[in-house]
Amino acid sequence: MTDARFVGVLDLSSYKGPSTTLGEMVLNQDFAFIDYRGLRWDAHKGDIIGGAHIPQIFKSIIGGSYQSPYLGAAVLHDVWCRSMKRSLQDTDEMFYEAMITNGVNFIKAYAMWSAVYVGGPHW
Repeated sequence: MTDARFVGVLDLSSYKGPSTTLGEMVLNQDFAFIDYRGLRWDAHKGDIIGGAHIPQIFKSIIGGSYQSPYLGAAVLHDVWCRSMKRSLQDTDEMFYEAMITNGVNFIKAYAMWSAVYVGGPHW
């Protein structure tokens, strides 16, 4: 087992290309999270972040898609949900663990995890 940690600095800017979702952002440099198992969750420079995995109904309660301190977790969750390269369960668990690692209290992290579980993407 390893200590969970973020790698790199989260650097986002407004996406200026063809868009299907309002408020999309682009990642300006590589960013990653290494979970407690040592599994690395990478997001790469140029990845487009939609911020849409938190259902709208919950945003008024827990905050918007691009708010700290859960922003890094949300960015990585978005990237990995789009890729579907790992299981939904692992991806959602990474989201929860990354929030906790970044200082989100466990009640809010659980509420956000629950909101994504109920209204987020499924594959």
